[in-house]
Amino acid sequence: MSRSEDLEKLENELYDVLIIGGGINGAVSAAALSARGQKVALLDKGDFASMTSQESSNMIWGGIKYLESREFSLVRELCHSRNQLMKAYPNRVREITYYTSLFEGNAHGPLVSFAGAELYWLMGSYFTCAPQYKSVRAIRHELPQIRRKGLLGGVAYSDAYLPDNDARFTTQFIFDAQDRGAVTMNYCEVEACERAEEEWRVRAKDILTCQELKIRAKKLVNACGPLLDEVNNKNSLSCQERIVYSKGVHLTVPRLNGHDKILTFFSDDKRLFFVLPMGPVSCIGTTDTRLEKYEREVTDFDRLFILRNINSRLDLPRPLKLDDIIAERCGVRTLIADGDEEDWIRLSRKHVIEYDEIKQVVNIIGGKLTNCLNIGEEMIELLAEESEANESWYGEPNSDEQNRFQGLCEEIGLELLIRDGIDAAGPRLWRRYGLGAFEVLEMIKKDRELGREMIEGTGFLAAEIHYLKVHEKIVKLDDFLRRRTKIALIKKREELAVSPGLKEACEILFGDEAELQWKEYFN
Repeated sequence: MSRSEDLEKLENELYDVLIIGGGINGAVSAAALSARGQKVALLDKGDFASMTSQESSNMIWGGIKYLESREFSLVRELCHSRNQLMKAYPNRVREITYYTSLFEGNAHGPLVSFAGAELYWLMGSYFTCAPQYKSVRAIRHELPQIRRKGLLGGVAYSDAYLPDNDARFTTQFIFDAQDRGAVTMNYCEVEACERAEEEWRVRAKDILTCQELKIRAKKLVNACGPLLDEVNNKNSLSCQERIVYSKGVHLTVPRLNGHDKILTFFSDDKRLFFVLPMGPVSCIGTTDTRLEKYEREVTDFDRLFILRNINSRLDLPRPLKLDDIIAERCGVRTLIADGDEEDWIRLSRKHVIEYDEIKQVVNIIGGKLTNCLNIGEEMIELLAEESEANESWYGEPNSDEQNRFQGLCEEIGLELLIRDGIDAAGPRLWRRYGLGAFEVLEMIKKDRELGREMIEGTGFLAAEIHYLKVHEKIVKLDDFLRRRTKIALIKKREELAVSPGLKEACEILFGDEAELQWKEYFN
């Protein structure tokens, strides 16, 4: 369905639920409710997943660090959620080893940390590989790049991560909702909401055309993350919880280790600090800075804090410098001020869903990628519990379909059509597009030229560009580079600016507007 058709449909229907915000909370709400037969519309004033949901560590984990603050129920809940995601999405969510190195001055030594990892494994129902104690000798043998000075030992335990990226994971829920009949619209801003005659009357604007829209819905869901209060205040709505903000920054740099392990340390401010694999690069961080208001800015202090921490914990051929930074990620977490705010690091990362039955409005506050399925289920309980539909609203297509797809890949020799990419083409296409991967493959069968790697060093096939153009509502070049893919995270901007493959991709995606899109992104 075209954008103009979606806009027309928005004005001509009475929706059961209108969701404001296309981050992970809005995305899973749309997927869950549409699967339960609700007529759903979702609007985002930017691109889907263009705020906090594109700036995470890409980790799906049970929150081992919350054991220290004795939030056992939160850890148990997150471990259960992690297990659910790993079972439901065996390709999109992968188990991975977290390798924690402990030094003199850390709050806990290796033996205490190993005991904590054993407790964590127990709370996760032994779903992942068992933790292992690591002696100094073992660390030096297995990870020679770890700094030796002050090293006491370590622990290896398992959690999970997203091999693509967080924004991609989020948008997949949105397109699932779209396939079930939901109307999802990016670059469409809600300007005013009014409750009248037992329905919400919402005035919105299509940012691309400035077209004014009038939308009607029975229920309203505020899933705007750090902008939740701003949207509520503008529309004379309220939130019972008091919200505070935390800024987290990550940097991507050239690959620091040659294996798929997440290296874990304690930073100078006593927080967990990671080196995460991201294809040909490493993602390092994060920071945790309290903010009084929502603002996304990476400062020199943030950059130098991250570089100082990694340089002091790894023996690199040379220290990382500012010009080694490939890309930056800056996300603002929404936290609930329910405890001692002076102890900022220990402030709970739990989520709350508020429901005003009189006004028929929902606020989703907090939340993490890891517990996204919980939020979807809670939304069903609140807004669609009387539905007779009982199909699962989440999960990858069954393994028989995946095996059939892989057989077709081998039949046409797809793996031979690209150079060494981030992943083999077949499994990567299945992970990214699910049943849509058959359509990508059909394009390649008809035109073998579409099986070539279009943007050097990314493993991204020409056929994928054509698929994305038709199916994934790409409006700007940044949508493609940063959220539908992670190309902007693994390639420096100056490299992309001279990439003939990206130039070609831009022309396919935007046609006559390609030059304008190019200038907007690079100027």
